[in-house]
Amino acid sequence: MDNTPVTGQKTKTCLNNQDFFVTIIAGNKDDVMLPGYLCQSGIYVSQTENNPSKAVSLLYTQIFVNETRFLGPLILR
Repeated sequence: MDNTPVTGQKTKTCLNNQDFFVTIIAGNKDDVMLPGYLCQSGIYVSQTENNPSKAVSLLYTQIFVNETRFLGPLILR
């Protein structure tokens, strides 16, 4: 099985009764050849991040003003 991220793939997770959508995009802030991750929840959209955990955690912090962190396996299950 190939675990390579697929550009355009979207994953939804619900945290604190709020839906978060993570989208895999081409390129991240360090390398245009590696995948990047955007997180969206309602009117909020994260910056491009190098991993889904950071994208979700930063957006969660922006929305709820809370420093909670979420692990990638939890987000991308």
